[in-house]
Amino acid sequence: MNEDEAEAPYAARERFWRGEHVAFTPLEPDDAELLQHWRADPVAAQEIGIWPGPLHDLRERLVSYVEDRTRDDFVVLLPDDTPIGHIALTDEDFVDGTAEAYLLLAPSTGARATPPTPSPP
Repeated sequence: MNEDEAEAPYAARERFWRGEHVAFTPLEPDDAELLQHWRADPVAAQEIGIWPGPLHDLRERLVSYVEDRTRDDFVVLLPDDTPIGHIALTDEDFVDGTAEAYLLLAPSTGARATPPTPSPP
């Protein structure tokens, strides 16, 4: 890893999808420490339902996620390459066009998921 990569580790990573305010880069086993930090937040742990286990277990799980063809995992990045979350599509069924979505936001973002406002009839 050179000096630039050490200062901005996500800047050189491929963008799978880029929107106006965020981008997705594929999750890698090296992201385990970052995810472990986010999952250790008391609010996140309560929502997930379990306290995170050992880091090496999470790293092994991320390796299995990379090999799993029924899921896609991404780190969510801001335009300045700051990682702010993890998003996963699981139980993907390409025939039916369905999947389950999982989103974990970094505690420091202050972002909240809000349901869409229904439009008037």
